[in-house]
Amino acid sequence: MTVSGNRFSMIWQDWRWRVQRDGWRAAWPHIRQEALTLPYRRIKFVVVARSLAQPLPEVRARASITVRPFAAADLDFVRREYLPSEAHLCAQRLARGHDGLAACIDGQIVGYAWSCTDASLERVDLRFEPGDVLFTDAFTAPSARGQGVQTTLSAARLRAAQEKGHRRILAYIAVNNAPSLAVWRKKMHAEVIAHITFTRIGLWRKTKYADG
Repeated sequence: MTVSGNRFSMIWQDWRWRVQRDGWRAAWPHIRQEALTLPYRRIKFVVVARSLAQPLPEVRARASITVRPFAAADLDFVRREYLPSEAHLCAQRLARGHDGLAACIDGQIVGYAWSCTDASLERVDLRFEPGDVLFTDAFTAPSARGQGVQTTLSAARLRAAQEKGHRRILAYIAVNNAPSLAVWRKKMHAEVIAHITFTRIGLWRKTKYADG
């Protein structure tokens, strides 16, 4: 296995976190699967786009959800509910000025979502046009799923992007992530504009981008 020191450190922290939370028996399948992909991995993504000239979708959440900017204090939530590596990524996004939104129920954060105008922290290379904004990392705590958290956050991100004068939103989604693709196609009325194949062999990475 050839993995950079920083990446291996993050993976090790994630594995230890899973064991502490779930125990060895429950954590082992996740750890084994990730270990098998360390030397080689191939992921296929769909790139979707939505013009901000279109009317914004109506949102009907199943709970009273409020949205506010993501704050440094919210990193504790990410560390506790998701993974240490994701908390590290969120900290990087904060440091680079990316736009993060936190969804709250009864004053407590239950999810978040990010947007940015550069792909410096993404795993794949993306093609931006003037006025584009990328909708990227999003997460909802397991206890709050099914209540419209991400739908509410997506609508809030759309409004914020429109207010900032962006013309189009982009997102890249793994081809096997059917729920997310369905939300983007049916609820957000986005169209598929490209396909990406991401290949990693050790430290070597390659992104193959195909329009349409």
